[in-house]
Amino acid sequence: MKLTHQIKENICIISMEGHLIDQYSLEFRLYTLELLEDDFSNVFIINLKRVIRVDSAGLEQFVLLHKRAKEKQIPLALCDANELINGVLQATRLDKMLLIYDTEKDAITALNTPPPFI
Repeated sequence: MKLTHQIKENICIISMEGHLIDQYSLEFRLYTLELLEDDFSNVFIINLKRVIRVDSAGLEQFVLLHKRAKEKQIPLALCDANELINGVLQATRLDKMLLIYDTEKDAITALNTPPPFI
C-alpha cells in the first residue's frame, strides 16, 4: 500500500493505493493519526480512488480515525470508493456513520462550505 497526502487550504487529502488489509492497517493508522495530531488541517478526506480492497482490519482503521477526528472536532470523509468498497461500507453500515462522497471535489465542496447562519 502506498500513502501520500497533500494539504490544500486547511484540507488534508490522503490518497491511498493498493489494498487496505490487515498487513497494512498499522501503517495506515500511524500515518493518518500522525497527520491528524499535527493540527495542519481543519478537514480530513481519504481518497479511495486507487484502493482495490478493504478488509475488516481496514474498516477498523476507518472507525478509529473517525472517532479520533470526532474527538478533535475535525470533519472526516471518504471519497472515490469503488463499487466493491462501497458495498462493504453499506453491508457493515459504516455508510451511516462515515461521511462518504462520490468524488474528492464533492467532499471538498461539502466539507469546506460553512454552515448557514441562523
